[in-house]
Amino acid sequence: MLPINRRVYIFNMTGKAVLIISTLTKIIVKAKELGLEEDSDEMVSLIKLRESAAYLAPEIADGYWKKIFSYCSTRLSDEKYGPLCDIYNEGLTEYSNLFKD
Repeated sequence: MLPINRRVYIFNMTGKAVLIISTLTKIIVKAKELGLEEDSDEMVSLIKLRESAAYLAPEIADGYWKKIFSYCSTRLSDEKYGPLCDIYNEGLTEYSNLFKD
């Protein structure tokens, strides 16, 4: 049996991935509302980002936000996608508040 501290550590890492996936899901839903086609390269890439987040190693979960930011700032830079940046910022703020080191 794992010591209690170890179980809490594992839960926190899983929670990090869940929050990242939740934020990416919100971004995907909003992107669809803004007219991004389901089979577009941008949408396929967002879905792949979300799927990859499910396999994040605990030690790289924090850095995954940079990958999401990099993608959104280069591929979804059109002004109409501003709400996607807002969702990203809200997710990152919540993540930072929940998982302070």
